[in-house]
Amino acid sequence: MWLNAKSPARLISAVIASALLTGSLMVVQQAAATAVSVCPTVDSITHVVSPAASPGVVWSGCDLTGADLTGADFTGAQLMGAHLDRAILVRSEMTDADLTGATHVGADFTDVIWSNTTCFDGVKCAKHVGGTCLGALDLAAPRVHVIAPHSAIQRSTTIVVRWTARDLGSGVASSDVRYRSRARGAAAYSSWASLVSETKARTASLVDATVGTRYCFEVRARDNVGAANVSAWSAPACTTIGRSDR
Repeated sequence: MWLNAKSPARLISAVIASALLTGSLMVVQQAAATAVSVCPTVDSITHVVSPAASPGVVWSGCDLTGADLTGADFTGAQLMGAHLDRAILVRSEMTDADLTGATHVGADFTDVIWSNTTCFDGVKCAKHVGGTCLGALDLAAPRVHVIAPHSAIQRSTTIVVRWTARDLGSGVASSDVRYRSRARGAAAYSSWASLVSETKARTASLVDATVGTRYCFEVRARDNVGAANVSAWSAPACTTIGRSDR
């Protein structure tokens, strides 16, 4: 192709214009990426944030410890490295929000809306268990402790099992209780049998237990992350059914 005398000048002008445009876009992109956080104030008594959260807010690195953010709209918000420990985020909107590196010990994420959210570990929520960030913030199973039966011998043939279950991440979803028994004079216990499965309660009962038989109970719990976070079976709590005085 033959170029006239003016072509080089035009070509140079076009290149310069393109470079200027590209440079402008880069400046805009860099400005967006380095948006300055304007941190709110968290009231030390009521723990309410002021000003309130709004879509697109930039609170990266802000201290929101203990803040009441119930129902807050964090659509498109930048919360990278924010301190959300013990914050109340019940029913908050996290669509397109970026939580990379944010701390969250003891925070309440009940009924949060997760959609295209970048989780605390920098991974999109869709890649985590259940399509939420719960799998990213809660890597530990619940802690379970059986508090009853606590007597070595009891007279009632109804054995009440009670336990505590605690999960600081996504919360306890349900518990399973199993038991085994050993009749008087028997050398070994029976195989484990299920008493209740996936109960939301913290108590269960075994009725019509046999006099002279020893029963042992164990409990495990799972949190709202699901099958990935199920505790080990607890230490056994045992009791023997003694004879009634009547």
